[in-house]
Amino acid sequence: MSEKLQSHFEAGFELPVDNLAYTGDVVFNGDGIAHFVLDLDNFDVSEAVSARKKSTTLVLRAEDGQHTAQVFPSGNETQWEYTTVDGDAIFVQGDIEACKKYIVTGEIPEDAKGNLDIYVPDNAKHSADGRLKYDQLQAEGYEIQSGTENFFGTEAKVYSPKALMLFPPHTNTKPVCIVKDGKQSKFFPPNAAFKIADDGTISGINPDAIDTWEVMPGASPAPAHNEQEPETP
Repeated sequence: MSEKLQSHFEAGFELPVDNLAYTGDVVFNGDGIAHFVLDLDNFDVSEAVSARKKSTTLVLRAEDGQHTAQVFPSGNETQWEYTTVDGDAIFVQGDIEACKKYIVTGEIPEDAKGNLDIYVPDNAKHSADGRLKYDQLQAEGYEIQSGTENFFGTEAKVYSPKALMLFPPHTNTKPVCIVKDGKQSKFFPPNAAFKIADDGTISGINPDAIDTWEVMPGASPAPAHNEQEPETP
């Protein structure tokens, strides 16, 4: 099916009755399922709470000329390669020892266990080149987990920056879509969560990933997930 926008009247659907605002359009995903287009300009954040990812990520202080990439050992492939400059913050996910080998050599370790995700965030606010620096982790909103930074200040585990989050049951009761000019449409099933960035940008989180987030102390607790069977349009 096409991703071309249609009015909900033309498509023969009634708009959802929930806490979100809709443009009145629908778009079909690749499986032919109708998704209602969110009205991002009138997104109600009154029930949103401050939250962050529950898990920490290992971060290393880079030296000049080290290597980062998404690494797929089974296919001997890499994507999004980047060569570091001194002081970059390298985020490491996957087989840690294999990641450290790749960072130094730029070669896929033969004994790597699964895929490797090694990257330097490129959206830093306090960096001239946009690349996150290790010494600016806290200034960028990351929290270093107590007791995890090594003696040399070159390795630590960090929590991701806090974000404003909207959780079920204050979200969608039917499939929804985020449509932005020039970008691929994003589709979400009922009972998704939504992240509101500092600049107002809204992104979605699938229901099966909501449990990876935690509400910050002092914030109103996130409501329980809506366990009802998803409605079909």
